[in-house]
Amino acid sequence: MLTVDFNLPWWKIIWDQRKLAAVFLFAEFLFQIFVANVSLSIGWVINSGEYQYLNLIFLVWVGLVILLIFNNYINTLLQVQTINSVHYAATKYFLTVDPIFHSTRSSGQIITKVNRGSESFESVMDLASFDIFRVIIRSSSVTLSLFLINRILGWIALINLSLIFILAIISKLASVSATSPRYIADEDVYKSTALETIREIYLIRSIFASNEQNNRLKNNYLSYMNSTAVSWQTNTTIDLFIRIIYVFSLGFLVNTCVWLTQSNQISQVIALAVISTYFVGTNEILQIGKSFERIIDRITRIRDLYTFIRSFGKQNYPVLEGDIKNELVSDTRTNSGHKTDVSLAPQ
Repeated sequence: MLTVDFNLPWWKIIWDQRKLAAVFLFAEFLFQIFVANVSLSIGWVINSGEYQYLNLIFLVWVGLVILLIFNNYINTLLQVQTINSVHYAATKYFLTVDPIFHSTRSSGQIITKVNRGSESFESVMDLASFDIFRVIIRSSSVTLSLFLINRILGWIALINLSLIFILAIISKLASVSATSPRYIADEDVYKSTALETIREIYLIRSIFASNEQNNRLKNNYLSYMNSTAVSWQTNTTIDLFIRIIYVFSLGFLVNTCVWLTQSNQISQVIALAVISTYFVGTNEILQIGKSFERIIDRITRIRDLYTFIRSFGKQNYPVLEGDIKNELVSDTRTNSGHKTDVSLAPQ
């Protein structure tokens, strides 16, 4: 288990594993650059007639796939120890905090925040490494490759991809900032109510109390459904708009390749390789907005857990065995430092 301090920034637990993360990202960096440019590499081999390099390309590909097997182990280690360390630290905190602070809090709310916050670390790490990092590396690599072939193609890729990237980030930031806080609040309320309703099964309740709880549960579900629908609809609209921009950018690139081919600036094989490379290497940018929306939402959930713990309460009395030992050691040191000198005491 890793040490988790909820008074420090949430990303501190990831920073503590930066060496493992660096190894993982470097291997992912190599693989994404290769995959983004494999079509262009094959096109160059065919166009130049250097067929001896064709088998080398596939051997490198196989080698990188084997490297990913070990890389997945590193990623699993990073995620598993992060998620479980946060979950354990949060559960331990609520176990040891003074009972008086639990008296005014809902058990369902506590369970919801702990599970949601710890599990959000998995989404954040997945989205950052497999989605956002992958899109940035592939798009940058493709743009650089197109600049090396023809400056016009390079500028088309740079301008279009930058426009899509910036619009996606700005729109998703605005969307999440507007919808995520309400979504979290409604989720807390409805899940807390659901848990309290289930707990009533084990208690003897009057018909009036059960009906009242059912009405409250229904109203909370309706509120949660509404906030969820608003969030989904907003993000879907933004994604469709970004897709339209991407289709226009692809069409513009294809027409430019046709013009360059007709003017004998590039061959037909290279033109097809460029179009294939652009599509394969950049089509995932269509998901960049959704990835940013999800990662911002998950970070908001993690921060919500950290903020909740910081303001929940504190531990004034020893609870666990280690706490009791530390308390005894502290008392012993305090008493030994304040001994009375009997020889100098008044008689």
